[in-house]
Amino acid sequence: MQNDLLKLVETQRELRKRIGYNESDRHEKLVLAFLVELGELANETRCFKFWSKKPPSEKKKILEEYSDGFHFVLELGIEIEYDFSEPITISDVPNTTIEQHFLKLSQQICSMRYWSKGGNAFFYKHLLDDYIKLGMLLGFSWEEIVQAYYKKNEINHTRQESGY
Repeated sequence: MQNDLLKLVETQRELRKRIGYNESDRHEKLVLAFLVELGELANETRCFKFWSKKPPSEKKKILEEYSDGFHFVLELGIEIEYDFSEPITISDVPNTTIEQHFLKLSQQICSMRYWSKGGNAFFYKHLLDDYIKLGMLLGFSWEEIVQAYYKKNEINHTRQESGY
């Protein structure tokens, strides 16, 4: 898992460099973008829509949305200069509902607005761990998450070429 994560971070750094946005509002925009992506993911799972009988989207669509958020998890870690060489160990899937996990992640993401470079490594590590756990709660393996990340990263590079 650690080697995969380090490769994912390097791949994200390449995309970051290609995008090239380095304005002073970058951090705040990343936090907001991550919140939006988390909301889009929740919407596709329909986990909170107690008023609706419509089923969740297909697993493929949910994984794609999850992958969008994973890009921002990595991006925010890069932004605060997190040391990704720190070993990560993902504990078991949490004994919470998906809704509770979405709410926990939303709180963690909002707190990131106030984080600065070089700080908050402890909290970022928990955010990264909890986002990976969300993928597990949604039924994805680590291998599926990694593959989906690379697939979406390729799409993101193509979008940069076309002026998306």
